[in-house]
Amino acid sequence: MTVASSLEFLNETPIDEELPPSQSLLQQYEKMIVTTLLRSFALDFMIKDQNGGNVDTPLTARKYGLKDEAAQGRYGSRVEYMDNSSLYHSAQNYKDKNRQASELRDKGQLKDSYTGQKIARNERYDLDHTIAAKEIHDDPAVYLAKLNGVDLANSETNLNHTNYSINRSKKQKTMTQFLNDMKDKQTTYDARINELKKKGMLSDQERKELNKLDNLRKANAEMMKEADAKAIWRVYGKARFLAETSFLSF
Repeated sequence: MTVASSLEFLNETPIDEELPPSQSLLQQYEKMIVTTLLRSFALDFMIKDQNGGNVDTPLTARKYGLKDEAAQGRYGSRVEYMDNSSLYHSAQNYKDKNRQASELRDKGQLKDSYTGQKIARNERYDLDHTIAAKEIHDDPAVYLAKLNGVDLANSETNLNHTNYSINRSKKQKTMTQFLNDMKDKQTTYDARINELKKKGMLSDQERKELNKLDNLRKANAEMMKEADAKAIWRVYGKARFLAETSFLSF
């Protein structure tokens, strides 16, 4: 396949409109960078089919698997996340962010990144990896680029403080999964909140349940989407990340 026909193929390859906006943006950037490489260096490579062909990129690595043998080795030899999770929660950036949060909370200045509200001095809160550490740990594209998952997960914009209930409910979900889950359960949550508030006396368990539901309903979808977009751009969207993972096979 010539450079001209390769470019024609790339130009005719549609962007998947069903992808979340963040992933669609990545797909557009990836296409742009591969096109630029072709034009700049006149690389004549073979694209066998639309299932990634001989091209290893973040998107094809995630969808079809890794083709580069060295990257396959790195990915295959990774340890299980649960055996390695402490590294993600003991990184210096993670500890520094928590220390700063503690100081801000004591001054009454700590703000919840997902609700926009101030976190009270006596309120339980967590430091959330907006893009879950496990998602990064198990992402083939990270191993393709030979990047450090712990460093990526603990990028400044990927560390966001939020109330205990939101973080413990989000767990390892993507932001899209969490927000969809919240939307599906909204009616159920509201009904239960009203039911509990109408009761005269609540048990300790019921008070905890009401507090949890109230905290969950404070989640601001737009703020969470914005935090997610910033995290994705910092962790995955840099040209360096995409360029280093746009390997071309001949």
